[in-house]
Amino acid sequence: MSDRPCAVFVSYASQDRLVAERLAEAMRGAGVEVWLDQTGLRGGEDWDKKIRRQIRECALFIALVSRNTDARAEGYFRLEWRLAAERCQLMADDEPFVLPVVIDGSAPASTRVPDQFRKVQWMRVPDGSASHVLVERVVRLLQRDPGTDPAGGVHAVPVTRPAAARWRRRAILALVAAAIVAAVGSAFLMRLPRQTTTVRPAAAVPGTVEPSVAVLPFIDLSEKRDQGYFADGLSEELIELLAQVPGLHVRARTSSFYFRNRQSSLADMARALVVTHVLEGSVRKSGNMLRITTQLVRADSGDHVWSNTFERPLGDVFKIQDEISNRVVLALTGSLVGGTTNRAPRTKNVEAYSLFLQARALARSAGQGDDVAAQQTLRRALALDPEFAAGWAALAHAIMSDVGWHDTPTSVKPCEAAQAPAARALELDPTLGDSHRVNAELLIHCAHDLPAAETALRRALALDPGRAETWAAYATLREFQGRFAEALPMARETVSRDPLNSWSYVVLADAQGINGDLKGAEASYRRAIEIDPMPAGLHALHANSLLSIGAPADALVEVEKEGDDQFRRMTLPLVLDALGRHDEATAEMRVFEQRYAERDALTLAEFYACRHDAVHSLAWLEIHAGRTDAKRPMFIVHEDLPNRSGCFRNIEGDRRFQALLASRAPQ
Repeated sequence: MSDRPCAVFVSYASQDRLVAERLAEAMRGAGVEVWLDQTGLRGGEDWDKKIRRQIRECALFIALVSRNTDARAEGYFRLEWRLAAERCQLMADDEPFVLPVVIDGSAPASTRVPDQFRKVQWMRVPDGSASHVLVERVVRLLQRDPGTDPAGGVHAVPVTRPAAARWRRRAILALVAAAIVAAVGSAFLMRLPRQTTTVRPAAAVPGTVEPSVAVLPFIDLSEKRDQGYFADGLSEELIELLAQVPGLHVRARTSSFYFRNRQSSLADMARALVVTHVLEGSVRKSGNMLRITTQLVRADSGDHVWSNTFERPLGDVFKIQDEISNRVVLALTGSLVGGTTNRAPRTKNVEAYSLFLQARALARSAGQGDDVAAQQTLRRALALDPEFAAGWAALAHAIMSDVGWHDTPTSVKPCEAAQAPAARALELDPTLGDSHRVNAELLIHCAHDLPAAETALRRALALDPGRAETWAAYATLREFQGRFAEALPMARETVSRDPLNSWSYVVLADAQGINGDLKGAEASYRRAIEIDPMPAGLHALHANSLLSIGAPADALVEVEKEGDDQFRRMTLPLVLDALGRHDEATAEMRVFEQRYAERDALTLAEFYACRHDAVHSLAWLEIHAGRTDAKRPMFIVHEDLPNRSGCFRNIEGDRRFQALLASRAPQ
């Protein structure tokens, strides 16, 4: 046994040695380094030094709990437990590294363990027979900050308090900017939510509904760890299947994936996601074979309701998805009547399906050129299977992804390019909710046919009522229609379906602000930033909301955090004006004009309207009107709308303004 610190330290009573060895071997098979005493010679000064070092520097301490540990008042494992408990006391509450594992029928409530062991989620692995369940939990916990040795295995990273703090700082620097936002937030509709990472804890949310489930991102256990997109895709497919079951509450992808790189117990995840159950698993893809393991866990007790392992050819992936989802439905509802999730495969071409999953991962990664790469990958998939309806819908989404970005008027090209794939998706599969949703996007942002868009969204919701993005789109549509009060319940439904997605709270904030609840809107923007502080435009939106409640000093602090140059500069002049720094505001607006006037004349019109300067405001507003489709509303004006577009109330008595507004009235 090497003295080098290992990723996992396994502590056990001597009578449980065979079970400990079985579990250790299973973890090693997944590339995890394990410290497990197999010499039978415990005690002594040298041994004390070894185990103290291992427990001090390992990444995870597994305590095997059984009747043998309860029966033995003494034993070397008791010292190991005490040392682990002492390390727990030196760590933050959100850095648990102890994993108690019950290997027989012992009751956790009556088991003699240190108090620190009761603060984390326990597991049951009877006699080591469900070792894959433990392996997947261990790999998931180690993925918070894994190191990789030359052989591809996971090794330990010391996690003392200073090291953990350094890890947090590195994580903050590595955060990826995620999504898209327009001046009033309507561009949320145009993209699927990006997956982002955050280091802020999620607040617990009361009101869990039964039955409810979150599908965590499956772990990629493939030899080269290069099938993450496939593992994510499987998780997402299961979310979509389960969301179609009436009466089953399923969390959306962004919220379910929120904890991907966080060391959190299942109980904490379930509280934040407001669910009773969690589905987790792993994928090992080798050539044309798949090995998928899954387990459904009751969050409050940690009990495994159901688990299974599937080893089948890659071509059976759709059958496996159906079988998993049906077993979950049966376990949660007790019946499949009216709840079966069987559906026709998206495509019979496995390579096309794999490319589809790769493209979806690219579309969410937010890197430079990823949207173009996603489109190219989807076209390769569609060349293999031209009848792939979901592929056509995804292609239309990818093309439309930048419509509304920074309110640029150059959206006509993507609008034209997305028409054919969107129509093809609808033609091939009118039962696919995504087909109707992407057509609704085109109808709102390109054709500006709001009644037809509503028909499309109603159909999308009827086919897929659990899709948070569709509820968000509906809320945005109501705002464009001027039916502001009706946008609120739809925005709240968006949050309910996807509670750990920062953009859900942006949708809610937009609806609250347009209905006059300015303090509520500011709180929602603040909550969005707590979930994920990095998406472009989010700090600028929050700064605007702070202006609306009369807090310009706080707004200045917030806008300086904005990482997107255009969003920061379109907000900073308004903040400086509110602080009485008018010369600085004018200078900033001139910089904005030099850089962005060609793509965003509306912001310039808003700035001058806020200054009661009708001449300059109308001049820029007419330029904006000339660049946009005559059927498209230029902005939304409501008596309670705060700043920005609300500033047009300052010039509403001008006849030229009234004529422009009338020409863009919602249909």
